Amino acid sequence: MKIKDVAKLSPTERFLYWIQERESIRLKKEAGEPKPWTDDEVLQRYFFTNPYRENDKTTVWFRENVRDLLRDSPEVVFATICFRWFNYIPTGIVLLQERLLTDWNLKAAKQRLRALDRVFTGAFNISNSGSIKPKIDRVCDDYIEPIWKDVEKLIGDAAEWQTLEQGHKRIGQYMGMGGSGFMAYEVVCDLRYTKWLDHATDKESWSNPGPGAKRGLNRLLNRHP
Repeated sequence: MKIKDVAKLSPTERFLYWIQERESIRLKKEAGEPKPWTDDEVLQRYFFTNPYRENDKTTVWFRENVRDLLRDSPEVVFATICFRWFNYIPTGIVLLQERLLTDWNLKAAKQRLRALDRVFTGAFNISNSGSIKPKIDRVCDDYIEPIWKDVEKLIGDAAEWQTLEQGHKRIGQYMGMGGSGFMAYEVVCDLRYTKWLDHATDKESWSNPGPGAKRGLNRLLNRHP
């Protein structure tokens, strides 16, 4: 669809059009069809994430190499939290090879991570929350290590979760996981495909919309973003 035609659609129609067209691009690409996969000039020129989080490249890697293999294991809870702090496949490969996703060692992790050219995702900004520590130290010392020390209690609590909201609230108690709840939501979105939250009664009724989602919802409702 051409830009001038998209502009004629209502906000809801544009949103539904984008979902359909972006998913069509993914299917054509995966089928090996040649470019262009769409006649939409904007979708041809710019990168947009998938409508379905499960199809994002990083999530696919994590699902196939970690989450599905550990889906019934208590280890998947910490592994998910640990990986999402970096959310970068090359870092995930190193953490997996060194068994740091399931048997965390603070000293070894920092030493190994410092040897990498790049450690964190560029998809979203991981805040130091005012700390002057280097980001690797901040994340490993203050965000991941306390969860590892508390992991048995966390897993015990996870066994009682009946909803995504319960899991989100519990994980949000850890430093770096609160605030907007973005990071905690990343984790429960993964754990909903494991035994720890696959039975959640609010999978189709609850979410934790971040700033971008809120702006989008306002646009759909013809409100100021």
